[in-house]
Amino acid sequence: MKVGKWRRRCECSPEQRGLGMGMCSMPRLVALTVLSSWGAGARALRPGSFHALSSSRPCLSVPFSSAEDLSISRPLLLHAAYTPRRWLCHRGPARAKCRNLDARGALVFMGSPDPAKACEGSLRIPEHQQGAKQRRRGWRRQGFRLLERSSLLWKLMAVIFAALLFCEFSIYYLVIFRCHWPEVAPPAHSGEQAPVLRAMVLADTHLLGEVQGHWLDKLRREWQMERAFQTALWVLQPEVIFILGDIFDEGKWSSPQAWADDLGRFQKMFRHPSHMQLKVVAGNHDIGFHYWMSSYTVQRFEKAFSAERLFSQKGVNFVMVNSVAMEGDSCSICAVAEAELLEISRLLNCSREVRGSGPCGAGQRLPPSAPVLLQHYPLYRASDANCSGPDAAPPEERSIPFKERYDALSQEASQKLLWWFRPRLVLSGHTHSACEVLHSGRIRELSVPSFSWRNRNNPSFVMASLTSHDYALSKCFLPQEDTVLATYCGVAGLLAAFGLAHAGRWALPFLSGWTALRTHRAR
Repeated sequence: MKVGKWRRRCECSPEQRGLGMGMCSMPRLVALTVLSSWGAGARALRPGSFHALSSSRPCLSVPFSSAEDLSISRPLLLHAAYTPRRWLCHRGPARAKCRNLDARGALVFMGSPDPAKACEGSLRIPEHQQGAKQRRRGWRRQGFRLLERSSLLWKLMAVIFAALLFCEFSIYYLVIFRCHWPEVAPPAHSGEQAPVLRAMVLADTHLLGEVQGHWLDKLRREWQMERAFQTALWVLQPEVIFILGDIFDEGKWSSPQAWADDLGRFQKMFRHPSHMQLKVVAGNHDIGFHYWMSSYTVQRFEKAFSAERLFSQKGVNFVMVNSVAMEGDSCSICAVAEAELLEISRLLNCSREVRGSGPCGAGQRLPPSAPVLLQHYPLYRASDANCSGPDAAPPEERSIPFKERYDALSQEASQKLLWWFRPRLVLSGHTHSACEVLHSGRIRELSVPSFSWRNRNNPSFVMASLTSHDYALSKCFLPQEDTVLATYCGVAGLLAAFGLAHAGRWALPFLSGWTALRTHRAR
């Protein structure tokens, strides 16, 4: 019999040698056939007449029932009905290592009278099995490899697409679907329930400008706000939306062209159906702080968003205050703003009087309900020390004192607004964190957190159900930024693991046994 070139010696431990004929460990062994090169032919071993050691061991022990089954003076041809690619293992200095035998051939062991040397035979591959059939088999194997690589590529693309779909679209629906409009308590006395107005209130979107805004920051944070806003409109269907200032980040100094660009982006992001109304309050980043504010920036803002200060719907009155102009120094802009507020205060007070009993006359009046005050700066408070909740300021920042006219309105301006309007509710922004305060022991103020990931990890907005005499508030949280980033990192790690496994540098425990074996090729 002609044999091929020498391959590798199969070595066994003394304990394994004493068990009988040794053979390299072959996981997933299906059948073992012993052929004698000049004997009576092939004799198939029955399933119980042999056993294989663990795949971590280097040899396969084959006990035989009698000397007739094994002529140790003859060379034995052991052929394993195995997969087309065989794995041969041998014992190394520290652990078993595997080598891939590309050719599918018979495994030939030279017999020996000494059972202890049975495993020391040399493994040979007959040359007659090399040829056209093997080349055709190799071509089929190469085609299978190309198909397998193409399949892996499609699987990786599917994983990437699923991650993008979840993090950029689906997560907003999953989170906002959990939000529900609060229920207004029914009237204490029997009577018809007043119509309920559903209002969505958000603050501090801070659309980045051309000076301080990086393009990637713009893309990421503005996409988040757009998806969150559009999803909230589709799911919750509010009747009116209020944004409490700081629409833009650089409105206080932006050029006309930059302002037009920022305004176009805002209108695209916060587009809404015609049956929904959008009302905007000016913030310090929109028109500038008091000493930066000018008639030009104020008029530019009012031209884009309306100069309306009083809004009524379904019997609910809203007063929108330019809190930046409540400086109290009688500047021209401040004087005009205070005069407008005084006139609105007179109209609201007249609405509460009996018609024809006072100086208000018999003209058309506003609904007789206490107003809701909407402004950017919060009313005066010393700090956020008494604020709590998951969207409150960090604990290390809560005790920092507020500066009047910078972090909050002055005490004087706050007292003016409370005296003029006697509101039942005050909604404000500016601090980027949530806080609830009671003024004069009965007037509730709620600071609305920022709507942007740029200012906080867990943005949110307020959902208000209002009637002419009552209201109920709830908060709707948006997806957290670190959740989205963690999802992307997990997917990236999974893709890297699959890439290493496919390249043969790492075997994943959940891969199939055959794939795991292929990835463990020795260098």
